[in-house]
Amino acid sequence: MNAKKILALSIVLAALAAIVFFWEIPGQKAKEAKEMAGDQVLDIKYDAVNRIVLERGAETIEFVKDKTGEDWQMTKPVADQTERWMVQSLVSAFRFARPSRTLKDLDAGALERFGLDKPRAIITLDAGGVVKRVRVGMKNPIDNSAYVKPEDQNLVFLITDSTLSAIEKPVAEFRLHELLGLRDPGLKVSRIEIAAADAPPLTLVQEKPPKAEGTPEPEPAAAEPVWRLDGPNGPVADEEAMKAILDKVAGLKAITFPENAALDDPKYAFDKPTLKVAATYGEGEKEKTLTLTVGAREGNSAIYYAQAGGRPFIVTVQAQTLMPFQVGREGLRDRRLLGVLNPTRVGIIDLQGPKASFRISRSAKGWAFADGAPASADRADDLLRAAAHWRADELVGGPRAKRLTEALRTGETTSLTLLDAEGKALATLRFSAPIDPVQFAPLAPPTKAAAPAAKAAEATPAETPAPGKANEKERLVVLVEGGYPDTVYLTPPKTLADLPASVDEMKAQLPAAEEPAGAGASPEGK
Repeated sequence: MNAKKILALSIVLAALAAIVFFWEIPGQKAKEAKEMAGDQVLDIKYDAVNRIVLERGAETIEFVKDKTGEDWQMTKPVADQTERWMVQSLVSAFRFARPSRTLKDLDAGALERFGLDKPRAIITLDAGGVVKRVRVGMKNPIDNSAYVKPEDQNLVFLITDSTLSAIEKPVAEFRLHELLGLRDPGLKVSRIEIAAADAPPLTLVQEKPPKAEGTPEPEPAAAEPVWRLDGPNGPVADEEAMKAILDKVAGLKAITFPENAALDDPKYAFDKPTLKVAATYGEGEKEKTLTLTVGAREGNSAIYYAQAGGRPFIVTVQAQTLMPFQVGREGLRDRRLLGVLNPTRVGIIDLQGPKASFRISRSAKGWAFADGAPASADRADDLLRAAAHWRADELVGGPRAKRLTEALRTGETTSLTLLDAEGKALATLRFSAPIDPVQFAPLAPPTKAAAPAAKAAEATPAETPAPGKANEKERLVVLVEGGYPDTVYLTPPKTLADLPASVDEMKAQLPAAEEPAGAGASPEGK
């Protein structure tokens, strides 16, 4: 076969391959997809729909898409914001329904037989130039399906009734239940104000990342945002307490929407609120504040009446969900032993304790002891990472704090000082040996009402931990230099387990050939 014939044959084969690839295969796939999809009740895209009307007998519910094209507003029977996914479920119920049967060539009495002359629901989907109306009739008791008819077709579909459950949801389920959460993902909470009855108001402000020296750009934000009490320069708020508050700001939901409830009705006590929470999102021109006002309790129940700013309706909320907002100033005190100290700022670690005493410094070459012997960078970094998460179980002040400090004078103590590269102290902690704080510094005497319980407790022998088992009541007394004044921090004994058990543990592991002379000597001390 000569070259011309080979070239011609190649062209023919290429043409045939193109026909199969660009025409036969896509056509076959489209045909298979259509066969698998079967009949469709509606052929309309959700994004194209801008108005939905659900008629259920005498009740009409209407939704209109807002200017963003993402959210919906309920206009009937009340004007309110909506749960987006609930409105979307109305469209999906019909758009993705797959009929089990399709009835054609209907006679004049078909609508009455299938309950479509007086349907239990009619849904209208308005996409501007295209309007689709679908009737939902009676249920077929044999297979639990429902008769459904698009008004522009002489067909009736049988659809599994459970797939149409959205059309029977009460009006309240379509209304937005979030009370303080903002649906704009581009705006984050920057300020929270809490005013509880009979308590001083609290203002919590998110700290802005400081600007790095010599650049107008801020330093990278911390993994967890830092919040401060009273203002940008106030004391740091406790990380765990703030997480609970922020979780509730984002997730606090209404339980019910009482009907015919007037905001000015004195029984709701909104003029003397139990609690008021204001969450501010963003800043400057984009700033937006949502406010929740909690009024009276519903009878003797654990339910409160509330009103979310910008929405002139009364809702009910669970008392338990409001607890994070009632933590108070004491509960917001930061329990971290090192506060917001960034471990990367630490250039010197000084540890003095009964098991190990050393001082190591960080340089471009790594960590080293005072005598120049190399220290383990991994162990130093592990220590700093662990220390960044040290947290007190309890903060104790007043006269009892003074008694607990005696534990730092009567037993073995450990001190840890972290300094920057220039030798400036960043944090200093002093740990006692494990003690039972209740035995060491008893609590205030019980009240008369609690006396019987106290006597019963005295009559019960104290539990003695099993051999090798730690006493769960034991704690370390920790003094934090620069922490809260006249306050001791009580932490679990396991905190000391993060510290090196010996100086050898801090030594860099060098190959035998590289060990310096006198490697067995301990580089303890400063």
